[in-house]
Amino acid sequence: MNFDNGTDTSVLIRKEVLKKVAEQLSLNFTEKELKTFSTWASFGMPAQKIKEWLNTTESKDRDKFQIGMPIDSADNQLNLWVRFIRLQNPNAEVAIKGDANADFKVVKRVMDILQENKVNRFNLTTNLQKEEAKLEE
Repeated sequence: MNFDNGTDTSVLIRKEVLKKVAEQLSLNFTEKELKTFSTWASFGMPAQKIKEWLNTTESKDRDKFQIGMPIDSADNQLNLWVRFIRLQNPNAEVAIKGDANADFKVVKRVMDILQENKVNRFNLTTNLQKEEAKLEE
């Protein structure tokens, strides 16, 4: 959906959500950083690392930041993101990205956080990589 001025609503929502999370965690972002964040694809890192991620020029270097969001009881940033996203757009789609090494307890905790925020539909995505099976000798 677009507003009459040509601005994509998802861009505006992402920008507003980052502002809310930043306010909650006492972080500051420049207007340029907010704009960059609003146009980039998925992310998964502590909010305190977003500024550095946004200002890293090499995409392979940016990938190193993708370590996941804190979900523990003392620092449940995933809950903040989900809550603020739902306030901005109750119909927002959620995707959980994992791989074969994902800890089931962590996946369960993420699903619990989504349920706490009344997110009952979400996509599970994985990194599919072809691995050659080797026979033991």
